[in-house]
Amino acid sequence: MDNEIRFVHREETFNDLAVRELAAGRSACICRLQFGRCTRSECQTCSIAKQYTACYNQLTDYDKQRLATYVSEQYKHDSLYPQNWMPYKKLCLNTIKWLVIGFICFLLLIIPLAMLGAQPMNAYGVDYELENKIMLTSRRVSKQVTDLNVDGVINCIDYTCLWKILWDRHYPDDASIATIIRIRNSKMHHLCIGIYDDYSDLILVETQVVNRNYYVSHWFAGMFSKQDIIYGETKKWLSEVKE
Repeated sequence: MDNEIRFVHREETFNDLAVRELAAGRSACICRLQFGRCTRSECQTCSIAKQYTACYNQLTDYDKQRLATYVSEQYKHDSLYPQNWMPYKKLCLNTIKWLVIGFICFLLLIIPLAMLGAQPMNAYGVDYELENKIMLTSRRVSKQVTDLNVDGVINCIDYTCLWKILWDRHYPDDASIATIIRIRNSKMHHLCIGIYDDYSDLILVETQVVNRNYYVSHWFAGMFSKQDIIYGETKKWLSEVKE
């Protein structure tokens, strides 16, 4: 019959099982040598190696061929898990190595993300968003300044008071970080704006400057010290505004 289907059933014999078990043992020995648990010099006195050699010598050529195939198949599986065949010390070092590699990879990932999330800052440690607000306010002041206290002259009092008024008007959420500062000593008597932020100390803003050189320390370098700065007079100076 051309379309005849044959089913062949073959039970595994004791000899088949023995060859497979011998292959599993041989694969384990190869992995122990490869991953450092055993050395080749130890094979000469190892009872397992001697027993394997004795068993191998009793196999037929056919079984030796099968054994080689089974060893190859078993080794493909066993070698996927080198940690199973390492000595304790080497296993600890290998674990530490991968932990270090993982930590470095984590840093390489998290640092760029942190840098992306952080506000860029200028050379004075002021983030650019705040700096833009400062400069924009100063430009508004330069266009609108008048003799606010009606003393017949437009000076730092008018500039600074108007600066504070416009800052509070345009940035009400940040009103508290801007305050009027007075600097007084034998060399100068001057009003400016003090800005507090999360990244630096008090920033002293020269309200008559509309560019990035708005720092009081730039224009009055060496003319005052921290002891010459007077705080807490914002309401006092704003009360002198007449219009």
